[in-house]
Amino acid sequence: MDWDVVIELMRKMDEAPAVDMAVSSYRFLREGKVVPAHRKDQDILRKILHGQHSRVVMLDGNESLLRMTNYPWNKLFRTSFLRRIGLRFSDTMVQNDVFAHWQSLLGATRILVTDLVQCTQTVSRAGARISNTWDSRRLHAFTALRETFDLVQRSRLPQVETAFWAFYCDLVQWMIGSVSPETRGKLMQEHIRLAGIAPRNMARMETDTGIKYWSLWDMNHLEETIPTPDEAAGKPWTQADLDIWLTEISRLKRLSTELRGENGRLRHDLREKTIASRFSTARSPRIAPILNGSAMIARPATQALKPRIGKLGASPPIEFQAARWAFALRKAFRSVIPGRRRTQ
Repeated sequence: MDWDVVIELMRKMDEAPAVDMAVSSYRFLREGKVVPAHRKDQDILRKILHGQHSRVVMLDGNESLLRMTNYPWNKLFRTSFLRRIGLRFSDTMVQNDVFAHWQSLLGATRILVTDLVQCTQTVSRAGARISNTWDSRRLHAFTALRETFDLVQRSRLPQVETAFWAFYCDLVQWMIGSVSPETRGKLMQEHIRLAGIAPRNMARMETDTGIKYWSLWDMNHLEETIPTPDEAAGKPWTQADLDIWLTEISRLKRLSTELRGENGRLRHDLREKTIASRFSTARSPRIAPILNGSAMIARPATQALKPRIGKLGASPPIEFQAARWAFALRKAFRSVIPGRRRTQ
């Protein structure tokens, strides 16, 4: 902890009584080497600070603060503020500071944001710190995430909810990619259960956060642990195999649905931009004579959206691929575990 920075932040907070808390930058000491803060967190701070070293802001309009990594040691709080909101941490083995991170930011009237480095965390891969917990105890994170989502729902602010799902997407990708192979299947099941309560076709998530909503379902970390239908044929299945396949069927079906919705939105945007381009050009006496025909008029909109619809418009579309994978898994599953026949 850099106590000179802490004293400077306290001074700034004394000068602004409305400020309830401060959020600062940080860095790591990894294997004797100083490493800056996560790139995502650096980008969030830079966009909020607008070239300044510190700013006092409200959360409204700066919801990206919620997406910062949920470290407790890059924050500073007024004691009266902590008492007012009843700050608490989840009673979990891991990610117990997620709730406190969101509770404090949602409850603050004003927030002092700064790029000053308040703390340096010493990190070791062989250390016994909580972040190195990758066995079944990592599943406790979903308890903290559900508590946090309940808090988010009480806020009733659309931008806060999209920020939560973007935060969740970042966190779950990190967990699934790092957890032990023995725990990965169970963790994916917990992910599917929690992500399943998210609103469908939440198109504004990309607008608010830059993350596509279907990314919640675009998980390929189980490819090495899931047997293909040919590999599974004629072999006894364990309960873990059954759980993983059922989870994959659910995930791929939802991914197919979300990609189909994304495809429809992109095609709608293309049509709207094409129509708007034609209408504006037809009304402009200077532009109309220059452009020869409707194809020239539609070309700017088509070119603008072409990178976005490229993979969705491929043959076959990616959402159909996801659906095919889901049906292939289901067919193989039913070949081993036949369903009940209807009784007459």
